[in-house]
Amino acid sequence: MPSHCFLFLGPEELVRGIPAESKLRFDLAYVHLTDLFGRIPNPEGDRTTVYFKELSDFGGGSGGGKIIDIGRADPYPGRPVRVDNGLLYHELTHCVDDTRPTHGGFAEGLANLGAAYAHEALDQ
Repeated sequence: MPSHCFLFLGPEELVRGIPAESKLRFDLAYVHLTDLFGRIPNPEGDRTTVYFKELSDFGGGSGGGKIIDIGRADPYPGRPVRVDNGLLYHELTHCVDDTRPTHGGFAEGLANLGAAYAHEALDQ
């Protein structure tokens, strides 16, 4: 299922259930984050892919380049899965930020900064 900037892959019921306003807010977060880091949104014309992996034991996420992996994706969570949240904003920042900090831990700090900035910019 696509949005303006992303492809969402995973269990069909989970992906189809993502609310439209959640996908739109995630698209807007991408625009804000690319502005924060001085990047052009989607320069190659490719969409970033968000994979919801139900068989992955890892409950968090991993992001970089054009891929975000989200583990322990439950196709029947009892409520729609939203993508406009801190975890996905954090992983999205890893995709947008291509700097190479001197210390590895700084990359996580930058991703946390990006997530906080997205929440603030979108008035969440």
